[in-house]
Amino acid sequence: PTTEKVIADFITAYPNVKHVIYDAISENGALDAFEAMYGKRALPNYDFSKAGVIASIGADFLGDWHGGFEKSYLDGRRVKSGKMSYHVQVESNLSLTGANADKRVVVKPSDQVYALINLYNEITGGNLASKATSADAEVKKLASALKKAGSKGVVITGSNDKNAQIIALAI
Repeated sequence: PTTEKVIADFITAYPNVKHVIYDAISENGALDAFEAMYGKRALPNYDFSKAGVIASIGADFLGDWHGGFEKSYLDGRRVKSGKMSYHVQVESNLSLTGANADKRVVVKPSDQVYALINLYNEITGGNLASKATSADAEVKKLASALKKAGSKGVVITGSNDKNAQIIALAI
């Protein structure tokens, strides 16, 4: 019998059974933010080979993030071809991504979201409520680099908070 037939027979025989799928590490905040911004529940797919400046706030996109970004990251960092993106990693614990960054900025876990808000405020001239962090001097430099990069700049966050994800998408 076909797979569809087996499933149909199973559902008929056991109508109270539900097939449940869950993520061991939730991406719900990112999914909710993307849906709020773009009307579709999905995770964004980044092509880092096209980025001139990469700002990652706690997103280990070379390690355990929702994946497969290694190739495009490496394609954007080819020294021999003269193409080399600039990558700043703002994080609490050393990650694979942070170890490969041009600049790694260490902040407390509780300050990551404030560093992201401060980056947003610096780039947009906004005034979202925030507080000062140990990373603010680097955040100002990063904001300047992102403004200069224009559409070749990308900001991502590893936070599972919908609002943090919306801020990253807004930048």
